Amino acid sequence: MVAWKQITSLFSKDVIQLVRNRKILFLLLLYPVFSALVVPHIINYNGDIDNVAYVDNDNSDLSRSIIEALYYMEGDGDPLQCVTYEQAIFLLEESKVDCILEIPEGYEKTLITTGKLPELSLSINAVEPVKALLGGRKVLNAVGNAISEKSGQTGVVVSASRSYITESHYYNPSLDYLLYMLPVVLISIALYLCTNVTGISLSNDMDGGIVEIINSSPVSRTVYVFSKILTCCLLGLFELFYTMFLLQFAHNMAPSGPVLLVVSAFSLFVMGLSATIILIGNVTQNASMTLLLSYMYTTIIQLMSGFFTPVENMHISLQYLSYLNPCRHLVEILRNVYLKSSTLSDLHLPFLWLTSLTGVTFLGAIVTYRKRSA
Repeated sequence: MVAWKQITSLFSKDVIQLVRNRKILFLLLLYPVFSALVVPHIINYNGDIDNVAYVDNDNSDLSRSIIEALYYMEGDGDPLQCVTYEQAIFLLEESKVDCILEIPEGYEKTLITTGKLPELSLSINAVEPVKALLGGRKVLNAVGNAISEKSGQTGVVVSASRSYITESHYYNPSLDYLLYMLPVVLISIALYLCTNVTGISLSNDMDGGIVEIINSSPVSRTVYVFSKILTCCLLGLFELFYTMFLLQFAHNMAPSGPVLLVVSAFSLFVMGLSATIILIGNVTQNASMTLLLSYMYTTIIQLMSGFFTPVENMHISLQYLSYLNPCRHLVEILRNVYLKSSTLSDLHLPFLWLTSLTGVTFLGAIVTYRKRSA
């Protein structure tokens, strides 16, 4: 009972400090709006080739069918005709086109006489590799369908064409990168919340002499650490539901799986991250260094979580190391619950990892806190 009263008092103190700091309170209300409405449109991989240049050295019915297929591709601009390949390369170097398709002389004749598909030249601006990969595939599919349709009319069967393949994209049928990014917006909220609320609360206690008062009082280190984590967790739940409402309102996106699993995983992550920042503060005993190291830590775990790029693309050693990253497990849980309707039975391993890491950091925050007499 005494411990609970102490926790309530410390919790009330932290909330009052937060409310009095109008700037932090304003940012806590504004940041979810920015993250849910703006960030998903900033971090967006557009796979469309906007401008295509073509060089038709064949001038046959088949080459004209291929060029016609380019006009029906998705993109902002119409294909540009170039007389020579050198002219097209100049446009590519000037960033006026993203892709060059060159049809060699005698292309249709070779196809009809030999029955084999001649080679086309496709040159793509690969400064943005994701756009080059996805956009190049769209160009190849459009060209392949045109060749298949036209060669079928002439009685030639082209085995290399992909036109007979029917593709089905599960969980994200439109291949919309926005749907892939929206669930992990919640993680950016958690990182921002824990770093600022817990870090600034610790800084206020260190700079304001509250730590010395706590040290000379009967308040135990477990109570002190738990009160900090409780403050961040309750604020985190408010931010979670606030952001989920914004995602539903702006993007009509709600979890297709159990909401309770999202809430549980998010709460565990917030508690573990808050405990980690407290642990950093216990080791450094310096307000400025605590905030600096906290921002460094959250940046590292975000980059290694699969937030932007898949974990499978990392070096094999970093893939194993990422199992110690709680952010990785939260990313996996959120994306699977939102996009695949996954349940706890499907995600028990990342949930156990997240629970274990939270428990370890909570114990570490308690153990590293040393009460010193004033």
